[in-house]
Amino acid sequence: MTQAIPEVRTAITLLADDDVSWPRTLLPWILAPFEKDEKYGGVVTCQRLRRAIAPSLSQRVWGFLGALYLERRNFDCGATTHVDGGLPCMSGRTVAYRTQILQNEAFTYAFTNEEWWFGKYQLNADDDNFITRWMVSHGWETYMQYHPEAEVLTTLEDNPRFLKQCARWSRSNWRSNLTSMFHEKHIWQ
Repeated sequence: MTQAIPEVRTAITLLADDDVSWPRTLLPWILAPFEKDEKYGGVVTCQRLRRAIAPSLSQRVWGFLGALYLERRNFDCGATTHVDGGLPCMSGRTVAYRTQILQNEAFTYAFTNEEWWFGKYQLNADDDNFITRWMVSHGWETYMQYHPEAEVLTTLEDNPRFLKQCARWSRSNWRSNLTSMFHEKHIWQ
């Protein structure tokens, strides 16, 4: 990511996972908040699980759990966006950022040298949590475009590996949350 971002020549940079499908209507919808207000630094989209073709019973169960995870996340992000303008975490499945933020030298340095537990350990949790915290700490607003025209389809593990992914998300989130609350402390301002 840090190798490619300096080469971007557009005002907005879109990042997407390789397993995500976009509707034809996504681009105007994800760009709209940036056109509305300069304060927006990042915009995420609603996510739905792409259904497996002819799934086994166990794949259906795991798929159901994955769909629940995404629906809970959509509800959480949509609610926080419209209640107080915040987001718990800007998902990298499909996200748009102002390029000037990602190309900022201080951002690049902090992103590649992220630490937690008061600088004792290198964090490198994930881009999602780091960039979300960066937005908060640098006064940028975030937005979730919660509309069917901006809904992306994605895949999740449909087997017991889904639990390992949940454990990774959990580990990453609690490390990032502790960093937010007790090291950076921007959320208290």
